[in-house]
Order: sequence, then C-alpha cells, then structure tokens
Amino acid sequence: MNEKTIFHNGNYYTKEQMKDIVLKYYHDCFKQKYDRHVRMQQLFPSDIPQNSRILDFGCGMGGITDLLSRYYASKEAIVDGVDIDEDQIEKAKCAFSDSPRCKFLLTRDFAYPENAYDLVFSSQVIEHVHNVGNYLSSISKVLKDSNNGGGYLLIGVPNVTTPWFFAQTLFFSNSVGKNSLKILSEIITNLTIILTLGIRLHSLLFWLL
Repeated sequence: MNEKTIFHNGNYYTKEQMKDIVLKYYHDCFKQKYDRHVRMQQLFPSDIPQNSRILDFGCGMGGITDLLSRYYASKEAIVDGVDIDEDQIEKAKCAFSDSPRCKFLLTRDFAYPENAYDLVFSSQVIEHVHNVGNYLSSISKVLKDSNNGGGYLLIGVPNVTTPWFFAQTLFFSNSVGKNSLKILSEIITNLTIILTLGIRLHSLLFWLL
C-alpha cells in the first residue's frame, strides 16, 4: 500500500484514497439542484471563442476547473486552476490529473500572463482576500482587454441574506460573517478600480451563493 501522504480533515490518505474523496465530494455537490456548484453554471457564457483560455482563480480542490474544461470541451478550451493552498492543489491534481485540458498550479508559481484569458472565474475568494484592489488588479492584468477581444469575469460571493448564512455565522463563526459583510461593502467601493485599471469586459457578473 502506498504511503499515506495527503492530510485531509484530520487524517492522512493515499493519493488514490484522496482522489475518491474529492470526486465523491463534487459528485454529491453536483447532484443537488440548488447547490452553488450547480446554480453557477447558469452564468457560464456561451460565446467564448474557440481554443479559449480560462482561469479558475482560487480553484480549491479543482472540481470547477474540471467542470469548466468539460463544459467548454467543444471550444477546446484550456483551463488553469490556481490556488494559494498547496494542500488544495495537491488534492486537485490527485482527482483530476487525467483531465487533459486542466492544469493546476500554486499562486506563487503563476506567471500572471497579460491579456491571456477569455474567462476568469473566481468563486468565494474575494471575501477572503485582504486587499480587494490587488485582487482585481491581478484579474485585470490576465483578462483580455477590448483590444484583444475582451473577456468575461465571473465572481461569486456568499449570500449573506439567507437564513442559513446567519445561522452559520451565529453558531459557527462570527469572524466569517463579519468579514463577509465587510467585504461586500469593499466590493462596492473597489468596483471603481475596474474602470481605473482599464478592465474592459463583455460582462462582469456577481452572484450570491
């Protein structure tokens, strides 16, 4: 038996075991009609060009990166999944290494190529960053501008208006709620940065999950 090398939820697992865990997690998510992983697909643009490049910025365990590659298979899109967490990237590689159009890498190894991506997707990341302006600036750099055909930006944030969110905040994490409410006000303030930095998009979409 292979050495148990990946730590997850208090235990160590082999790569084969970790793959099964990750795939089961996303399978359970995708079969729920109102799960955010399902609802977000309604926002995927249909008119991205052939041979597009897509960035999943804050990809976690890679399930949406893989989903994007399959959703845009007819476009022969290449999808890069980037995350700051080394454990998450390792799990993504375990689960989706056989996805030929997906590549996973750590944020520190990401080159931030200019005007490179037709679609940037970032779900439940912005509420965790310390500097929203830097976050949007990084996206501005890599997303195609109008001189290169333009691009789509999809950003997801938690739905702080739902009873579930308030119950979770009350009983599990006060810091999560305070930070999410704070970040929503910062998003509104910093959206002006998009114009200041010259982001030119086909569409900028925010949704509440």
